[in-house]
Amino acid sequence: MNIIDKVKRFLSLGSTSTLEMKQDKINLLKSEVSDIIDKIDENEESYTEMKEATANELTKSEGRDQLSTRLEERYLLSKSELVTKLYSTKKEIRLTEEDISKSITGDLEKGKNVMHYADSIVKNSKGDILMLLRCSDDEFEPNKWGLPGGKVEAGETPREAGIRELKEETNLDASSVYKIGEKKLKDGGTICFYNAYIKSDIEYIGLDSEEHCNYCFMSLEEIRRREADAFILDAKNTILQMIDPMYEPMVTLKKAHTSGQIDDSTMRKAITSYDSFRFIKED
Repeated sequence: MNIIDKVKRFLSLGSTSTLEMKQDKINLLKSEVSDIIDKIDENEESYTEMKEATANELTKSEGRDQLSTRLEERYLLSKSELVTKLYSTKKEIRLTEEDISKSITGDLEKGKNVMHYADSIVKNSKGDILMLLRCSDDEFEPNKWGLPGGKVEAGETPREAGIRELKEETNLDASSVYKIGEKKLKDGGTICFYNAYIKSDIEYIGLDSEEHCNYCFMSLEEIRRREADAFILDAKNTILQMIDPMYEPMVTLKKAHTSGQIDDSTMRKAITSYDSFRFIKED
């Protein structure tokens, strides 16, 4: 694979692959480009010196037969065509080198805009989940339910952001938190989810009125019953998959048991395993 093909392949990888490529490989590719251009420059310089020397000899020589002169001229012409090709190749390589730099710079700029988030799951004594309703005049997903949370600010970890956002949005202080899941976003960002245990009574929630206008504790069954567009983005599916990922498979198993496709013993084992799993996840 020649250098131009390498560069074209590199540029065809897309922004995500470009960011993941190690810096030493990028530097190696650019080094190859520079080396080839240096060699082309050397050849151009050598050709120029040779052309001038040959032209001088032809001028000085008198009586040289026409055949010899034509051969010399043909030799010069072939060299001229070679250098023209080299110049064209150098120009193409220069352009691909610029494309590499633009691609890397563009991806780094995109990387600066990637946002990371942290959300908290707070439960009451019944195991219901605290959900906040966004204000009707909010620019982001108005009149929709979501978990307490927000952006990870510069200089803080997702865990610290989750604790800070929980305090700012609900006035609740977390005594301890632990991570239970992470979701990758299409733009390269992430949302980290934390189970948050509260230091004091959670009967009173002090909302940030600029963002939220109401709150409630929803059971998993209530979350399932509500339409997906009642929640911000795909929060409904994310919460259910994170807290109770075996729910849908269990529904399928129950249908299979009802239709006689699996026996009672298998169904009891499945229910026992499911209940044990739920207990561990919610502890």
